[in-house]
Amino acid sequence: MKRKGVFLISLIALICVGVFNYLVFKYKVLGVKNIDFYVLIATLLLCVIMLIFNLRKFRKSVAVFIAILLIISTSFGSYWVIKIKNTFNELNTVKIVDKIKVVVLKDSPVQKIEDLDDALDYSKEDDKAMVDVIFNQIKEKKQYMVLIAHENYRDLYAKLQNKSVDAIIVNEKFVPYLEEIAPGFNENTRVIHEYIKETKEVIEEVKPTQEMVKKMNIYVSGIDSYGNIGTVSRSDVNIVMSANLEKGKVLLTSTPRDAYVKIPLGGNNQRDKLTHAGLYGVNASMQALEGVYGIKIPYYIRLNFTAFMNIIDLLGGIEIENDQSFTSYHIHHFYKKGPLKLNSKLALEFVRERYNLKNGDVDRAKNQSKVIEAILKKMSSPESVVKVGSILKQITNSIQTNIPFTTLMEWINYHVNSGNKLSVESTAVVAHGTMNLKSYLMPSAKLYMSVIDKKSLEEIKLKMTQVFE
Repeated sequence: MKRKGVFLISLIALICVGVFNYLVFKYKVLGVKNIDFYVLIATLLLCVIMLIFNLRKFRKSVAVFIAILLIISTSFGSYWVIKIKNTFNELNTVKIVDKIKVVVLKDSPVQKIEDLDDALDYSKEDDKAMVDVIFNQIKEKKQYMVLIAHENYRDLYAKLQNKSVDAIIVNEKFVPYLEEIAPGFNENTRVIHEYIKETKEVIEEVKPTQEMVKKMNIYVSGIDSYGNIGTVSRSDVNIVMSANLEKGKVLLTSTPRDAYVKIPLGGNNQRDKLTHAGLYGVNASMQALEGVYGIKIPYYIRLNFTAFMNIIDLLGGIEIENDQSFTSYHIHHFYKKGPLKLNSKLALEFVRERYNLKNGDVDRAKNQSKVIEAILKKMSSPESVVKVGSILKQITNSIQTNIPFTTLMEWINYHVNSGNKLSVESTAVVAHGTMNLKSYLMPSAKLYMSVIDKKSLEEIKLKMTQVFE
C-alpha cells in the first residue's frame, strides 16, 4: 500500500479511537475496576506503535494491520456504547395511553353507536375533556345525540344495570374503581366504541449531586397492568428504596396500597388511597410518599407486570424466605413456609397475593419488599452486571425512570469498585384497616382504607435516617 493510503487509514483509526474513548468516559460505561483507563492506555499505545511504523520506510503492513484492528474494535465498541445509551433513553421517554369507551350490558341489543337512543350518559367524576372528544366522535354518526351528566360512577353504573340507560361513557382508568364497587364489571359489559389518546412525554432527568452518587432515595412503583408502561393505572406496589452505597446498605420500605394519605397534584392534597395517586401520575405518588416520610425522593422507577416478569426471567429466577404458608387466590398455588425458588409467574403471584395472608395488604407489602430485595441482590452480582444491556433491551416498553444513564453507570461502578456486598433490609409501615373513609377520587363512596400507625411511622423514619448516617 502507498504511503498516502497508509496515512489515511491510520488517520481513520485515530479518529475511531478518539470517538470510542470519548464515549466511554462521557457515559462511564467501563468505569468498573478502572477498565476505562486500561482501555485508554492500550488503544493509545497501539496508536503510538502504528505511527512509529508509519514513519519507517519498511513494514508499513504492520501499521495497516494495527490501524484495521483499531478501526474494527473501537467502531464496534462505540456502537455498543451508543446502543446501550439509546436503549436507556427509551426508558426516559414514555408514551402516555389514555382510553375512554362507550359500554353497554353484555346482553344488550345495542351493537353499535347507531343503535343507541339520542342520549349518552357520563360521570362528573370523569375528565370532561376526554368525554367531549369521544362524544364529538359519536355525534358524527348520530347528529342529535345529547350528553347527560351523573354525579358519580356508582349511580351511573347502577342505572346501566337496571337498564334505565342504554350505554355509559367509561374512562379506562376508572375501571378498577368500578370493579371495586361492582365486582364483575368487565364480565358484565362490552365495548361498542372507544377512543385512545396517545401522547409522548420526555421524562425530565434529575442531575445528581456528588452526594447522590453514594446516597439516594428511589421510589419503586408497580402498576397493575401488562404491556405498555404508558397506560394510566393505579400504583399497587409502593416502595421507597433508601440506598447508601458508601456503606453497602439498602432499606426497602413498603407502604400499603390502601394507606390513607394526602395526595398532591391532581389529588388536590386531599386524603385518599395511596394507590389512587397513580392515576394522577408517578409524581403524585412520589410526592405523597415524601409527605408521609418527610424525605426527598429525587428518583423513581415505574414498572408493570411485564417488566417485573422479564427481569426475573433474565436473572434466571430468584430465591426468597417466605414467612407464612398460603395458597394464592388467583392461581391456587401453595407457597410453603421457608426458602422458596420462584420463576417469574410464581413471583408475580407471590407479590399480588393479599386475600389469603394473615395481615392482608400489610403482609403483601412485606412480600413485595422480599422480592425486590432478591432482585437487587441478584442484579448486584458481577455476573448480572454484565447483563445490563440485555435487561434494558427486554424491558424498554414496560418500565420508565427519571434516572440519567450516566448516574446509573456511576452507581454500578461505585458499587462494584467499593467491593461492598449489599446489605438489604425490608420493612413495611403498619397501617390499621378502617371502614367508611372519604375518598377524594370517589366522593360518593365511603371506602375501606388503612390509617398509618404513628409509632410505626416514627420507627421507619428513624431507620431511614440511620441508613444515611
